[in-house]
Amino acid sequence: MAFVFIDRARTSPDEPQLTFEDLYLYGKYDYTDGNWPSCVAFMRRAMEDFHYEFFKNLCILKRFYGLSLRYFEDELVWCRQKCTQQIEPPDESIFSQKHAHSERAICLLRCKRDKFTENRPPLKKMNTFFDFVERKPYQYMHICYWRMGELEMAVKSAYTFLVKNPDHKDTLDGMAFYMEQPGYDDSMLIDLLRRPYEVYN
Repeated sequence: MAFVFIDRARTSPDEPQLTFEDLYLYGKYDYTDGNWPSCVAFMRRAMEDFHYEFFKNLCILKRFYGLSLRYFEDELVWCRQKCTQQIEPPDESIFSQKHAHSERAICLLRCKRDKFTENRPPLKKMNTFFDFVERKPYQYMHICYWRMGELEMAVKSAYTFLVKNPDHKDTLDGMAFYMEQPGYDDSMLIDLLRRPYEVYN
C-alpha cells in the first residue's frame, strides 16, 4: 500500500490529488492559524470538489440519506461553467474567437481528466460529509472574509450558511454585526449555493 504525505506548508488548493476532505481540513488549519486568504481558498475548493464528486453517487446518496439534487452539480456542466469563467471573452475578430474556442477546449479536457478519475480515495469520515451537507465551510468562510476586509463576501457566506442553519446563534450574531457596518446593503443577502431557477418561499 502506497501512502502519500502532503506538506501542508507547501500545499496549494489547486493540487488535483486533494479531496474535499483534505481541502476542508487544510482550510480549518488555516482558519486556526489566522491565514485568512488560504482559509477561503481551501474552503472554496473543498465545496467545489464536494459538489462534482458526489453528483456521481447521487442515486446511492438519495437512497440512503434522502439528499436533494440541489447539493450537487453535474460534472460536465461544472467543467463548462468553470472554463467559461476562466477564458476571457473573445472580441469580434475571427482569430480571437478561434483562440478562445481552443483555450476552452483545452480547459475542458484538463477538467475532465482531473475530475473524472476513478482513483479517488474513499470517504474517510462520514461526519465530514454531513458538514458539507450542512454548509459548514461557509461558517468558516464568512469569518475569514471578514478578517480579509471583504464585507460583501462575508455577508454572502454567512447568509448561505444560515439558509441551511437558520437558528445558528453565532452566525446570526455575526450577520447582525455585518448589517451594522458601513457599506452593508440588503442586496448582499445572496445564497451562494442557490441554483438560478430556484425560488425560495
